[in-house]
Amino acid sequence: MKRPDVIQLRQFYSSALGRKVKQRLRQIVSETWGEHDDETIIGIGYATPLLRVLERVGGKPASLAAAMPARQGAIYWPVHADNRSFLADELSLQLGDNPVHRVLVLHAFEHCKEPEKLLDECYRILVPGGRMMLIVPNRRGLWQSMGDTPYTTGTPYRISQLKHLMGEAEFTIRESRSMLFTLPFSHPLLLRSWEIWERLFGLILWGMGGVVVLEVEKQIYAAIPDPVLKKAQQQAWVGEVAPAG
Repeated sequence: MKRPDVIQLRQFYSSALGRKVKQRLRQIVSETWGEHDDETIIGIGYATPLLRVLERVGGKPASLAAAMPARQGAIYWPVHADNRSFLADELSLQLGDNPVHRVLVLHAFEHCKEPEKLLDECYRILVPGGRMMLIVPNRRGLWQSMGDTPYTTGTPYRISQLKHLMGEAEFTIRESRSMLFTLPFSHPLLLRSWEIWERLFGLILWGMGGVVVLEVEKQIYAAIPDPVLKKAQQQAWVGEVAPAG
């Protein structure tokens, strides 16, 4: 199935099922990133359903923007305020180095032909200690093969695959989980008991949710000064040759 455009994505998150998905994803985003203070946060892909929740939590309001890939298309966002969305090449965001504190990636990574380059670009724009949250269809989950949702499109990933890619991109993994365990159908009976099924199936099928959610951090380690390193090496060498007491 081809990549959904921005209109299809907006229609999905306006549907009864899409609102349940949005509510669940917003919950994990606000729980994970509830502590922020006047930070710059960029969404890549179609992250607008989740971005607004970050404006309402934490200390001072966050500075939010949405980078929407050209192949997906862009919409005016938010509706009742000055526009903060822009059409972009997700592999070259035309931002300076290190201007962003947090990056939220939704409906982008699974459609990227060069995911390694997308990770490199996210690493480049993040400040040291900055965080990225990646939400991707789960290869082990039912959502990538059932129903009619945006999560049946693109390349699904296993958690182990994503962890390997994060290591290659020099990100440090803070947390990984799967979620969206309820079947991806819009039957009224299923939707009415959505939260119950989500909790129940989450206990039984904890690794088989519809999406994988990964939070990672850009960590920069300072180099050890040569005098300190040489002194440590000398002490280690002396310890090796010292006669036994």
